[in-house]
Amino acid sequence: MTWMQLMRIGINCRRSMKRFFLACGVFVGLVSLTNCTKNEVLTPGTESVDFTACIDDVNTKTALDGLKVNWMKGDEIGIQVSRNHTENVSAPKASYPSTYGVYRLADDAAGSNKGQFTYSRGDETIKGDEEFFAFYPAKYCQPNAGNGYFYVDFPTTQYYEDVMGGQLPLPMYGVGTNRNVDFKYAGAVIKLRVWAEEGLEAHSCVISADGLSKRGFTYYKGGEWQSLQNAYTVDNLRMEMRNPLTISTDANNPTEILIVIPLTGNKTLNNLKFSINCTGGGAELKKKNGLLVKPGSMVTFPVTKLNFETTRMYVDEFEGEFDVEWLKKAKSSVKVTMPSGAHIKEADFQKIMVATRSLSLESNSQITLDLSETTAWSNTIKGLNNDPKEYVGFCGGSNRDNGIKNVSEFRLPQGITQINNRAFSYSDYTKIVVPASLTQIAGSPSNGCDKMVWEVAPGNKSFKSDDKGALYDFAMTTLKVLNGGSGSAYTILDGTTTIREWALYENSVIESLTIPASVTNMSADCISGTPKLTTITCLGTTPAAIKANTGANRVGPKDTMKTLYVPKGCVDAYTTAWKILLGEGNWEVKEIVK
Repeated sequence: MTWMQLMRIGINCRRSMKRFFLACGVFVGLVSLTNCTKNEVLTPGTESVDFTACIDDVNTKTALDGLKVNWMKGDEIGIQVSRNHTENVSAPKASYPSTYGVYRLADDAAGSNKGQFTYSRGDETIKGDEEFFAFYPAKYCQPNAGNGYFYVDFPTTQYYEDVMGGQLPLPMYGVGTNRNVDFKYAGAVIKLRVWAEEGLEAHSCVISADGLSKRGFTYYKGGEWQSLQNAYTVDNLRMEMRNPLTISTDANNPTEILIVIPLTGNKTLNNLKFSINCTGGGAELKKKNGLLVKPGSMVTFPVTKLNFETTRMYVDEFEGEFDVEWLKKAKSSVKVTMPSGAHIKEADFQKIMVATRSLSLESNSQITLDLSETTAWSNTIKGLNNDPKEYVGFCGGSNRDNGIKNVSEFRLPQGITQINNRAFSYSDYTKIVVPASLTQIAGSPSNGCDKMVWEVAPGNKSFKSDDKGALYDFAMTTLKVLNGGSGSAYTILDGTTTIREWALYENSVIESLTIPASVTNMSADCISGTPKLTTITCLGTTPAAIKANTGANRVGPKDTMKTLYVPKGCVDAYTTAWKILLGEGNWEVKEIVK
């Protein structure tokens, strides 16, 4: 297969390439630090140890327009010198002091490939003849004088405006003595080039791959500095746009997006994927087989048409990273999915549920969460803990003010076995689709959900739903949950024997309920908390056994006359059997008129 076949997108930018372009693609040469006097001691404010840096005039196949790489005003180099290190640098009780200083380019050297660097800040003394470790730019350095390690933290979130404007340079590092150092590249660049048939606004681009890292480190051991090494792997690197980036509609003039990849040596990136998130949807580019990336190089993807579904947002894979910031910018209906086999972290998924509470979507716009092909963060959808009685849910709300308001359909991930009390409460879901793995629900899982219906995925052996979205057990003998989405009038299926406790709790839509003769058991509070329920029709000549409904959770409106319809000749029987319920409000018992 060709690269064009393997890649599903490419990207383009219409900005001029400034110093970043130069730093990332033009040179692979060495940087030499010269012209120093040995044994000179630096004392800030009195005497300076200067470094003269030279960038070799070398053009490679990645060079752009034959431009040279020049130092820029404000460039700074970080230098660390070791003190009294031993062989066992990682010994926890040992002390490995070091001295760190930052050297700034003299302003008159800006724009040249040669520049003089002078002390700017840092520790008080650095000897000019010591072996040292140097890194550019200094702002990424985090030296640790206590253990002798020299850390380089690369930003995991980059910004398009900075990269294209030269504010995020390709880093360099090296080991030197006597103020001489050969710099090596500690990064590479990947350039995407894409276009679309219609104008789209991109908000972010995320690169995911096996083997990405955000931090490198080095240390002094055996009389010399060890080379920079990768540490602290990350799932992805993000490119954010502070302002939406318009994707080109011209295949001959594609939009370009560059992402800096931290490297300390040649690296093969596997399971490579780019997620491009735009207003109204997203797209992805994949290269599952290895992509060899070399420090100091630029990998340019071929120009590719941006194909994506306008109703789909491709969330960033790899341990369930959601593009929450993109979601916050969405104004229209969006379908959020996760790739098959992805594993969702609970903390990460909570982020997207929190984000939905603050969205300002256009009228009638909703978000669909389709996680049916993914692996759940745990086996339980949390809600209300019994001990202590604390609301811990993130898929619902503790009251009508803080429930989920912008998510319509929610297809739960595989692996969910239990839904807790109030897991989805007080939310505007229109549909909850439970997976085949679900075996248990507790309490009232969706009280206050006035728009919601239930759907059961194929293969579930514990539950079924009817054509109105009511949830039953698999045998269809127990009504489990009936929410407002089933309508203002509902007839329980014939063959049902039991109405589960809290089945209709806080259903604020239902006005009329018909109970078939097959129902023999009505659990405690099974129809309580129904403020609009004014009509109950019972078809059985023998009243179903009904347990008490508490006064605070009464059936129907408090001061409105309500009617219980029963078969002919059964008024007295129901009046006696349902005394507790009828005594909680203004009820009259009447015979069914055929």
